[in-house]
Amino acid sequence: MNKKIFLITDWIAFAFIPLLLWVMYFNWNTHLYKERGSISLNLLYLIMFMKPIIVILGNRNLYQMMPYRRQLGVIATWLAIFHTIWLMIAKDLRNISAYFSNPLSNYLFIGLLAIIGMIILGLTSNFFSIKLLGNNWKRIQWLAY
Repeated sequence: MNKKIFLITDWIAFAFIPLLLWVMYFNWNTHLYKERGSISLNLLYLIMFMKPIIVILGNRNLYQMMPYRRQLGVIATWLAIFHTIWLMIAKDLRNISAYFSNPLSNYLFIGLLAIIGMIILGLTSNFFSIKLLGNNWKRIQWLAY
């Protein structure tokens, strides 16, 4: 793994993507929140199933993608955060009671749980958190999934 490329992808995931999303949402229509949510979910599927698929296929070239799962997770987190913010703005969902009415069939409650998990994953997906949390880092990542 090339360390320079790894650091560049870190900067892209942690700084460039949120800046790009911020500019996109304020310069274009807010209806884009729907697509960002589905892209975020598809990225999460890719991250979760990347290792089993690579092991099953047995292609050594695909193993080069494994170290970049963390950056993909951060990008998925940013997409989920922007999806949530703009969904709340577009649908005027600032009333917290709407999230807790009939929680088993309410997509807002399920979405609230999902964004909490994504935020936990996003906040702990950096080198500082890995050092700070030590052996508990893996448990927190697993718990958020």
